Amino acid sequence: MAIANINWILDDGPLGALAQCVESDQAATWSRDHFWVPNSCAIAAAQDKSGRRPRWLMANGGPFQPTALDESGLELLYTHLRPSQSTIVDLGEHEAIAWGLTISPEAVFVVCDKRAAILALAELGRHRVCHPFEFWRALV
Repeated sequence: MAIANINWILDDGPLGALAQCVESDQAATWSRDHFWVPNSCAIAAAQDKSGRRPRWLMANGGPFQPTALDESGLELLYTHLRPSQSTIVDLGEHEAIAWGLTISPEAVFVVCDKRAAILALAELGRHRVCHPFEFWRALV
């Protein structure tokens, strides 16, 4: 797998699509240092009826780690990205953007949702947001 030294943070949609195509035991051979999932997406993965995403996230030595925001990331999340939202709608996308701005300034956000991609592009800048097909291409 030619993945380079890039930190990838996958939204729920790309994570689910990848989990459909790649078995968790195969993914467990990938480096743990380069694959991240917003914490809210990791929590929501437990409700995946297929069981694929939970197996991926719970696999012993699996590559995907949930993000953890520090104080500056949480402040950015709730004062800039989600100042008046009380629902969990788009929480994963907003978490990923806040994590990319504060914790991992070189991370690339992999997202399918158009609105989230535009927001991420505006917040993270060029070359920090990609479509799943670009991510798949980097994996091979």
